[in-house]
Amino acid sequence: MTTPGAFLLLWVWFLCAADGTPAERKVVFHAETVKVFVASGAVQVEGEYHFTTASSSPVVAGLFYPIPIDSTHLFPDSIRVSSGGRLLPYREVKEGIIFDLRLSKKRVTTAYVYYTQRCLVNSACYILTSTAAWTQPLESADFEIHIDADLELSWITFEIDEVMEDENKVVHRFSRREFAPDKNLCLRWRERSHTKRL
Repeated sequence: MTTPGAFLLLWVWFLCAADGTPAERKVVFHAETVKVFVASGAVQVEGEYHFTTASSSPVVAGLFYPIPIDSTHLFPDSIRVSSGGRLLPYREVKEGIIFDLRLSKKRVTTAYVYYTQRCLVNSACYILTSTAAWTQPLESADFEIHIDADLELSWITFEIDEVMEDENKVVHRFSRREFAPDKNLCLRWRERSHTKRL
């Protein structure tokens, strides 16, 4: 799978004060919580991202949210972006989306991104190494991989902290603090074997 930047990475490409005048180009990406729901032929991603700004006035940050698109990982069927209880407009580009996020001083601003992507192979990636573009580690990063009961996780690039299972799904969880990753989160899955031992 080829990626221009990240499966779920955001970075600032434009920043100005709310009145359109130039503002201090300082936005801090503090933390992320990401849930990936794996079903046969698709993944659904739910991302929660926390930002602050050091600007003395409200600013609008233009965020590019790249999504890896290739012949086996198609452009998402559905996308939703929100913040503060409001849906945010976004613009589709060749390899992701662009949206504006308004930030206020001394207040954490949270952006939510949801999308569903068809996968023609049993794999997906979430690129983490591009976090280096923010020049500092994330204070926290929490991940959950939800696998349908008829599937099983066959490979993943990070050590799992906890596994929870019920009759409908298996949830793999891991968390990191002061997170400056040197590898990406990639996973593969397969159909679960239902063969019973005698």
